[in-house]
Amino acid sequence: MTNMTKEAPDALSLAALASLGNAFARRGKRIYLVGGMVRDRLLGRQSADYDFTTDAAPEESKHILSELCGTVFQ
Repeated sequence: MTNMTKEAPDALSLAALASLGNAFARRGKRIYLVGGMVRDRLLGRQSADYDFTTDAAPEESKHILSELCGTVFQ
């Protein structure tokens, strides 16, 4: 997975967000966009990073992200 905080503000496409959401949903988990990105979007501004929260445990999140994007955490 690329470092989302260093990409262009709109580099994370709706398709990528949908893929991320679907990957968690297939495992019965939820994932939400949170933080400044939500505020920025509501105000019509671009956001420099994307923050997420999930009900998946850390090990589950690592597994889901690794399947989706390759090695994420070492």
